[in-house]
Amino acid sequence: MRPDLNPPTPPVSIGVHDAICVAIYHCGKQKNTFNDKAEPQDKIVLVFEIPSERMRYTDKEGVSRDMPRVLSKTYTYCFFGKLEEHVASWMGVTFTDEKREATDFCRLLGKAAQIVVEHKEKKTGGIRAVIANIVPAKPGASIETEGRKVLFQVTEDDEIPGETTDWIRKMIEDSPEWQARRQQNERGGMAEQFAEATTEATSDAIPF
Repeated sequence: MRPDLNPPTPPVSIGVHDAICVAIYHCGKQKNTFNDKAEPQDKIVLVFEIPSERMRYTDKEGVSRDMPRVLSKTYTYCFFGKLEEHVASWMGVTFTDEKREATDFCRLLGKAAQIVVEHKEKKTGGIRAVIANIVPAKPGASIETEGRKVLFQVTEDDEIPGETTDWIRKMIEDSPEWQARRQQNERGGMAEQFAEATTEATSDAIPF
C-alpha cells in the first residue's frame, strides 16, 4: 500500500495569530444541516493564511514544501449575524444602515488581520481549530501571501478555481445557483452548436 504523503497535521494552535485573507468564496445557498425544513442559507467562506504556523506538504511529484497553514470560517452571507460581527471587529467599525448598503465583503480579500483561534471537539472525535473572532492587524503590520489570492462568486464565475479544497468545491457544486448556471451554459453551448451547424448547411446550399 502506498504511504500517505501528507499525514494528518495537528490543528492550528490556540491563541491570536497574524493572518491575511487569501481567499473568499461565495458558495450560494446551502441546506441547513440541523433542520431539513429550514430555508437554505446563502454562505460565504473566508480563508486566512497564517505565516507563523507552518506545515510540510509533499506534492504528486514527491517534492516536499514548507507552507503556511490556512484556516477558514464559513458564514451566512448576510448582515446582522456573525459575519457582520467579525468584520466590524476586524475593521474597527460600527455598521449603520448606510454602511451596510455600501459594504462589499469581497474587498476584504488581501486584508491583514489577527485571528483568534480556539479548539473544539469534533463530533467524530478529535480536536479542530476554529476562528472565534477576527481583530485588527497590528499597527504597521505588513503581511503578504505566499500563494495567490482567490475570489470566487457563484453568481458570476463559470469556473471553480483549481486550488479550491474539496469541501468548498462540494458546497459550490451543490448550490442551486451553480446548478442553474451550469444548465444555462449547457443550453447556450447547444444553441451555439445548432447555429453553427445551420450556418454551415445554409452556406453549402448556396451555389455562389
